Amino acid sequence: MRSGKAAFFLTFAAAAVWAPAARAAQAGPPAAEGGLSLQSLMELLLLSAPAAALCTAATVVMLIGAFWPSSGRRVLPWIALAGIAGTGWATVAAADSRSGSLTTLSLDPFTVAFAFLVLAATAVAVLVSVNYVNREEMARGEYYSLMMFSAAGALLMAAAEDLILLFMGLELLSIPLYVLAGFARAREQSREAALKYFLLGAFASSFLVFGAALVFASVGGTGYHQMALGSMLLGRGADTLLAAGAAMVLIALAFKVALVPFHWWTPDVYQGAPTPVTAFMSIVAKAAGFAALVRLVSAGAQGDSQSWNVLLWALSAATMIWGNLLALAQQNVKRLLAYSSIAHAGYLLLGVLAGTVNGISALLFYLAAYGLTTLGAFGVAAFLAGRGDRLEMLPDYRGAARRHPFAGALLAVFMFSLAGIPPFAGFFAKLYLFLAALERGYVGLTVIAVLTSVLAVYYYLRVSVVMWMEEPRAEPAEAAGPEPARLSAATLAILAAGVTLLGIFSSPVLRWSERASIAAEQTGRAVPAGSSEMREASPSAERAAPVRGGDAVPSLE
Repeated sequence: MRSGKAAFFLTFAAAAVWAPAARAAQAGPPAAEGGLSLQSLMELLLLSAPAAALCTAATVVMLIGAFWPSSGRRVLPWIALAGIAGTGWATVAAADSRSGSLTTLSLDPFTVAFAFLVLAATAVAVLVSVNYVNREEMARGEYYSLMMFSAAGALLMAAAEDLILLFMGLELLSIPLYVLAGFARAREQSREAALKYFLLGAFASSFLVFGAALVFASVGGTGYHQMALGSMLLGRGADTLLAAGAAMVLIALAFKVALVPFHWWTPDVYQGAPTPVTAFMSIVAKAAGFAALVRLVSAGAQGDSQSWNVLLWALSAATMIWGNLLALAQQNVKRLLAYSSIAHAGYLLLGVLAGTVNGISALLFYLAAYGLTTLGAFGVAAFLAGRGDRLEMLPDYRGAARRHPFAGALLAVFMFSLAGIPPFAGFFAKLYLFLAALERGYVGLTVIAVLTSVLAVYYYLRVSVVMWMEEPRAEPAEAAGPEPARLSAATLAILAAGVTLLGIFSSPVLRWSERASIAAEQTGRAVPAGSSEMREASPSAERAAPVRGGDAVPSLE
């Protein structure tokens, strides 16, 4: 017991010490001519505090899992939670840090908002995993540390203002997910999911690297502020090489958030991966991808905004329509939720397309509501699937609510929220996104969003109908126990309460997200001090960048 408490506090301290130590050391000696001062180094450490703190905690968890006696591994999830809490403390301590010379990372309110969203989702995924990994005999220390490393990559992607750091964050996010997707090594589906995700993920990463190379060839750098200036020039037809580079970067991020037509990996990976891993990747990977998209589009759309609008309009419409249509035909619940996730990516793209404070604020709120709901839905699915995740088909859910009324009630709440039925958070999340899109004049796209949302009600409610209104099937040997274990039940109940309360009391969350969205909208607007190469590139760098135009796409609307 004493050693468990010591490990708990060690992990918390290892994560929490990052920001205070870096801030204390910022008053270091000035750099010599052409050198790097301790102050600049500490500035970099301070700006990277959330990701660095979580990586430190993940390393501690991995080492404890490797050398801890197998009988004491039940404390590993609690040690992981201590590391996540320590990272939250480090994020608060480093929040609103400003940099006078570094332009590759940002720890503005937008980064902090995404950091807490990712950390909260990771903590919930750890709690949902506890009973699952014990049931499936997967309780190994690297499971939790891989989740934490992946979350650290998401934090780095949200903070990055340079394509090189974006690539590093993407790889740190993705590589642990490849391993986690295949963590149930005894199951062929899990191994297949890991291989598919790895091959397609590597392909998408190559697009990002090649796109960054084209951007560098065009503007002489990979920073978002350099892309912003280049985009202004591109708006006057100065350079099409930048457009090709930006398009390739967009393809890489479209793969990560599962936009059509870059979504083909999603159903197979979601179905084959262990269910808590599916829940984790469905929110953390999507949040990281959209954080990067918001920053890139805010920077890149300052020039040729019409081209961005046309492309994002088409991606959003195709994703909403295709995701919902294919979800209608699914009999496997995890595949149904996978296509639902694809459709939700199309809705989230409305906030990116709007590009306003209201649009980005609505996107943040939507991610929070979607995160609570999808984590809860997959958590209930993990319980109902039984040992080996064998019971995943809709016919397996017949009458399940009569055997497990608590799980049935929770899943009904989550499905109602995903369908956008009031008073749950999903309804208000869609409402705010649709209003932000209408505010910018995207009437046709909003009509598509509303119609596809109505279509989605059918397949969401079908799950509840099957559970509550159909006769129970014969009880299989591998069926779940009477009700979820206490920890899982408490976690899922809190998520259901959160989905309900977030819908009823949405105003405080919206005010918080508005402050974060103001910071995101300014990405790339200002050319940093000392960027003489950009001033030499064009006199327009001296002028303030124009605010992104809000005209709708006349040829599509």
